[in-house]
Amino acid sequence: FAGSYGHSSLTVSNQTIPFSEPRILPHRTTSENIAFRGLATRLQLHGISAIIHFSNARRDAVLDDQNFVTSLPFSGYHRSASEQRTRDRLQESNAGIVVRANVLAGLQAGAAYFRESFSHSIRPRDEVRQQFSFRGDHRSIVGGFGRFSAPNKAYAIFSEWAKSGREWAFVLNGQFNAKATSLHAAFWHAGPGFQNSHGALPGQTLGETANQTAFYIGMTHRSHLGKISLSATRSSTPWRTYRLPQPTQRQEFGVQWERRLARKLLAFLRLRYRRLPGQAYSSAYPQQRAGTVILDGEQFSMRLQFQVTISRILMYRLRFDGVRLDSPGNARETGLAQAHELIWRPAKNTTAGMRYSFYRTGSYASRVYQFEPYLPSLIQTVALYGTGQRIFAYFRERIRQHLLLAVYITNQAGLNLESNWQFGSLLQIW
Repeated sequence: FAGSYGHSSLTVSNQTIPFSEPRILPHRTTSENIAFRGLATRLQLHGISAIIHFSNARRDAVLDDQNFVTSLPFSGYHRSASEQRTRDRLQESNAGIVVRANVLAGLQAGAAYFRESFSHSIRPRDEVRQQFSFRGDHRSIVGGFGRFSAPNKAYAIFSEWAKSGREWAFVLNGQFNAKATSLHAAFWHAGPGFQNSHGALPGQTLGETANQTAFYIGMTHRSHLGKISLSATRSSTPWRTYRLPQPTQRQEFGVQWERRLARKLLAFLRLRYRRLPGQAYSSAYPQQRAGTVILDGEQFSMRLQFQVTISRILMYRLRFDGVRLDSPGNARETGLAQAHELIWRPAKNTTAGMRYSFYRTGSYASRVYQFEPYLPSLIQTVALYGTGQRIFAYFRERIRQHLLLAVYITNQAGLNLESNWQFGSLLQIW
C-alpha cells in the first residue's frame, strides 16, 4: 500500500489485500489476542475465489465489577499481576467470508462479510484516554474492494471500503510508474465507531482501525546516485484516542537514500521530520519516575546503516539511530542508539544472527525503535528508552521439506532496570 508505507486491511484478518490477492496467512506473534483459532479454507472456481473462516477463542480483557469489558489489551503478555488478571477473560467468536473475482482484464473486485460476538458486553469507560467507542456484545462488518492495473503496468488503483454499524471506513490509493520514477498517493478515513480488532489502517498495527483521516504521497527515483525516496503524510484524529488524549494533527516528511558504495558495501540513510501539534503524554517508567507532557512537539530522527558482506556465509551491519525532540517550555531531548549485528548463513536451510545494541535517551518521548525478527513471519517492534543495552540472537533450521525449527533469545538491562531474559521457539510442520 503506497509503496513501502504499509498495508491496510479494514475487513479481513491478516490479509495483505492491496496489490496482491487475498490469502490465508499464518499468525505467529506475541499478540495472541488477535489470532484466530479455528478453521479456514480457500475455494476457487472459474476465476472466482473465496476464503471462509471460523474462529472461537479466548482473549485478554479488562472487566469491571458489573462484568462489562472496559478494555481489550493487544500485547498478549502476562508478566505482571495486572496482566495476569486480564488473561482469557473474554470468549470471542468470529466468522467471515471474502470473495474475489476477475471482472475484466486487469480489473479485480471483491466483497467481504465479517461478524464477531463476545461472551461479555463491551462498554468502555467514559474517560479521556479511550481506545475505542464501540459498545455491545456483537458487531458485523461489510465491505468491498477493487483493483485496476494498466496492461503496461504504468499505473494501478486500489480501493477498499467497509461499514460497521453506522460508521464507515475507506482507503483509496494509486501507484504511477515511469521509467526510473514511481509515484504513490493515498487517502483514508475511519470514523471513531469503526473498530476491527483484526484489521489495520495503512501504516498502523493490527487493531488500529478507528478514528483517523490521513493523506500520503511518496515518490521514488532510481539513478546512478542510488535509490532516493521522498514522502509526506498528514493525519488528523478528530476524536479522543487511547494514545493521544485530545484531537490532534500529525505531519511527517521523510527522505530516504540507498546505494551500493562497493560490491560488498551497502549504505542506507533515512531522515524524518514530525510535527505533533497539541498535547502528548510520555508515561513514567523505572528510569523516569514522573511522566512528561509534551506541547506542540517537533521531532527529527536519523538512521544510518552500513551493511558489509564479509564472506559468502557472513554479513555485518552497523547502525546508528538518533532522535531529537523540541517542545516549547521543555528542554530539548535527544535519543541515541548504536547496533552491531552479525548474520551467519552456513547452509541454504540454516540462518543465525546476533545483535548488540546500546542506547541513551532523555525519556520515553525520545525513544529509538528497533525491529527484531523473532520468528518467521514475526517481526517485533522494540522501543529502547532510558540508558541500557540489549542483546538479541536467533537461529532457524529447515529440516528437509516440511519441518522448520526456530528459536530466539533476548536480554535487556540498564540503569535502574534489572536484567530481563526472554526466550521463544517455534516448531512448524506442514
